[in-house]
Amino acid sequence: MLCSNNPGLKGGWLVNEPTNYTEHLLQHLADEVRHAQDADDPREQLVLLAGVQQLAAWATRFAAADCRRLGDSWPALAARLGQGHHSTLMRQFEAGGPLVTARPFPVSGTRDVGDTALRQAATRLYQQMLPTAELQNSPTGQLYLAVQAMAQNMTYSTGPGQVTDPGPLLGAIAEVLRQADDLTDAHGYPDAAAFPQEEAIWSALSDLRASYSRDRVLLEAAHHVTVLATGGGDVAEADR
Repeated sequence: MLCSNNPGLKGGWLVNEPTNYTEHLLQHLADEVRHAQDADDPREQLVLLAGVQQLAAWATRFAAADCRRLGDSWPALAARLGQGHHSTLMRQFEAGGPLVTARPFPVSGTRDVGDTALRQAATRLYQQMLPTAELQNSPTGQLYLAVQAMAQNMTYSTGPGQVTDPGPLLGAIAEVLRQADDLTDAHGYPDAAAFPQEEAIWSALSDLRASYSRDRVLLEAAHHVTVLATGGGDVAEADR
């Protein structure tokens, strides 16, 4: 049971929340998803899936309570969930209700599918990756081709009503991060004092990794929907 004198968990009628709520709701969610899969009538599926959203929001609430019990702060939880302001989560939690973290899809005529921050981080890395002599003589220079490939997947669709598929960019970023991990495994982290460009590149890589970790699930969902909406075949997830 949670302590009622914990200021991060006060409010609403669920102050002392049992630790097994998350597990119960996850099982209920799985059952409801199976019912929606088995339903033949789209009207029935509509109602069931709306209920799944509500159950997922309640499960998110109790998972957050579990994380708070482990000592996670609200800013840390907000960052993990890709929420700009932790106060929004706190207000929902302290009101005693579910945590709704899903972001609305952009209105018609916009190109953003929730990937603006990720594209900005990728752009910063690309701008730092100039082919200087110092970089060519550094192991970090081995990332140059992967970063160039990433940049080629950063263009937006320009047709009316079109939404950019973030899938190719996700895959290209995953490859950049994979190669960066391989470099650190082989050579360790570079000496920050070696030359300013290298320090800037690895700082940009850190920002890119944080944005990718925060937004990947949302953007994979947008990728799946985009592929299905355009009549695509198999939907491939970006490498994690």
